Amino acid sequence: MKWEDYKEQEISHLKISLEDWVKTNIECPICGEPVYKNIGCICACYPAKYRYKCSKCDWTDTWF
Repeated sequence: MKWEDYKEQEISHLKISLEDWVKTNIECPICGEPVYKNIGCICACYPAKYRYKCSKCDWTDTWF
């Protein structure tokens, strides 16, 4: 199996759930809309970090 074939196979099995994103009371630094925190995926570092995203302008960042 080629590497690209393997990656495509693995991507097709991933399911991104909206339940993994929770609304926070943090304002987006770009547009001011509420920012969502991904609690379904934790960045493996110490201390752990999370992905944050604005659903309106697609701003993203990683933070504790």
